[in-house]
Amino acid sequence: MIIICFENMQEIIPQLFARLSSHPEKIVRELLESILLKLGKLSPCSIVYPTLVDISACEGEPSEELQRISDFLVFYLTLWLSALVYKRLFQLMLFGTFLFSIG
Repeated sequence: MIIICFENMQEIIPQLFARLSSHPEKIVRELLESILLKLGKLSPCSIVYPTLVDISACEGEPSEELQRISDFLVFYLTLWLSALVYKRLFQLMLFGTFLFSIG
């Protein structure tokens, strides 16, 4: 197993995206997708902007690899947002119950 420092990988994210759709070998594109998805799981924000830039630059449909990264971000960020909303609702319920019990 190879361990790579996340901070070092952040510096090359634009280069990984540059090759994601343009590399002629499918196996290389799949490896790049895998690396980017792992980086996205550690820090989704690190791949949001490059994903949006590449999708916007596409003439026609994005590559399969880019589409899967986009789908991952939509799914992951939806879960993240849902967790924030539920956490806030829970806090409001606790706080509301606390206020109600005082009066």
